[in-house]
Amino acid sequence: MLVTDFQLRTLTRNLEELLPQNGIKCIVYDKTRPNPTVSNVEEALQIYKENNCKGLIAFGGDSSMDCAKAVGARRNMLMALHLAGGAFSRSYVGYVHAVAHSLGGAYNIPHGLANSVLLPVVLKRYGPKVYKKLKQLAVAAGLADKNDSAELAAKNFIRQIEELNARELEQFYYAVMGKNEADKKSDKNN
Repeated sequence: MLVTDFQLRTLTRNLEELLPQNGIKCIVYDKTRPNPTVSNVEEALQIYKENNCKGLIAFGGDSSMDCAKAVGARRNMLMALHLAGGAFSRSYVGYVHAVAHSLGGAYNIPHGLANSVLLPVVLKRYGPKVYKKLKQLAVAAGLADKNDSAELAAKNFIRQIEELNARELEQFYYAVMGKNEADKKSDKNN
């Protein structure tokens, strides 16, 4: 079963076509909400059982992954979670993820949004300890030159995350407020 949300469903169409072409039946659950609820998981699990599904594919952000993990929590998920936790720790996102979960639980902030806002804050706090790794990411993403200092590349990488967040948060705000492009122009002119 493919677990996603309604907005991202448009991006799964190729996968939905490719799986049956390769002999894999594809059932889709696209009602995942930000911070999936128990009813989300129960609904997806019911569809999983009714269609005799044999596996799960999560497509999207943490919400889709959390929903799929909960559905699968019945085929050895503890080991998968343990390995994911280890990966988080080694990749310096453990604090980001942990605080994002706390914010989501307390204020119902979508998990992906909380992660994206917290990421540059936490990376800055790590300071020089992460410059070398962030330089590698910056060079791979085309945001820095391999001859740049680790500090310069890392700080540019973090700044790019902040700029991306600013654009995404603006879109999120206008979507939540139900405003359109004309409203955005009016707000910017005032």
